[in-house]
Amino acid sequence: DSLVRELEPLFPGRRVVLVFGVLESKSHAEMLATLLPRVQALVATAPRVLAKPPVSAEDVAALAPSDLPTRVEPDPLCAVTAALELAGADDVVLVTGSLYLVGNVRERWYPRAAILEQGTCWPGER
Repeated sequence: DSLVRELEPLFPGRRVVLVFGVLESKSHAEMLATLLPRVQALVATAPRVLAKPPVSAEDVAALAPSDLPTRVEPDPLCAVTAALELAGADDVVLVTGSLYLVGNVRERWYPRAAILEQGTCWPGER
C-alpha cells in the first residue's frame, strides 16, 4: 500500500511499467491486486534464488486484467529490458515484488564483478 500511495507524489502523471516477480511464500495475488490498478503495463518475471521457489512468470501474468498490456519474461534481466522497451521516455519502470528480484536486476547497473573488485555495494560511485 505504501508503495502505491507514493507513486503519484513521486512521479505525478507518469505512466508506470511494472516488473513483478515474487517467491511462492509471499501473498502475490494480494500484492498484485494493490499494484495493478496504478500501472499501465506489466512484465511478469520470476526471481532467481537458490532453494526458494518463485511464482512462475506465467502465473503472475495470469492475474493481470485482460486489458492490461502484459508480457511474460521469466529471466529478470530480460524482464527489465522488456519493460524499458514498453516504457516511453517519461515513463517509470518499477521493479518490485521480491527483494531477491531487485537483487537480480541490480546486476544490470552494478555488476557483481565490479562490486567485488571495488569492495563497495555501489561501484563507480565514490
